[in-house]
Order: sequence, then C-alpha cells, then structure tokens
Amino acid sequence: MLKSRLVVAALIAAVLPAMAASLAIKFTNRSGESITQLSATPRDAASAPAQNILTGPIANGATGQATITAPDGTCVFTLTFTSASGKTVNRPDTDLCQTDGIIIE
Repeated sequence: MLKSRLVVAALIAAVLPAMAASLAIKFTNRSGESITQLSATPRDAASAPAQNILTGPIANGATGQATITAPDGTCVFTLTFTSASGKTVNRPDTDLCQTDGIIIE
C-alpha cells in the first residue's frame, strides 16, 4: 500500500510542473521611442528581480509580442515597459487572460 502511494505521489509531482500556461503579451508602442525591456510579475508574487522577456527592441509605432509561462490560473500581472532612454511605464493588475492588446504611450 505504501509503495502504491509513493508511485501516485511521484506521478502527481511529475505532472504539476506541466500545469503551466503560456500567456501572450501583445502591445503597440506609441511611446515615441524604442521599448527595450519588458518584465511581467504575477500580482501575488513576492518582489522578484525583473527579467527582460523581449527578444529585441520594439520601435516606436511597431507592435510587439512576448510570451511568458505562468502557473495555471495565473492571469494578473504587473507589466513594466522600459524605453531606450530608461523611462518606465508600469501597467499594474493587467489581466493577460482577458486582454487582447495594450497600447504604450
């Protein structure tokens, strides 16, 4: 009986990491300069170091997209966009499960 419980526990542990969702962040840059960094922090997460999830700069007037992997059911994030000059635009409480696109001005 103990052996079968251990096997079930191991199977559950193996499946849990796979229960993550990919969320797309789509945005249009109308800030007047290139956006060079984007970070996304889950609303309920402890303060974590910002990690740039862009693959390259997004020019003014262009659209961009980045994808993050989040725990299943996590939809609300604080997004921080950073321009080439260092100016930041924060978008707290952004529900990526309900947002089609973001305009950065």
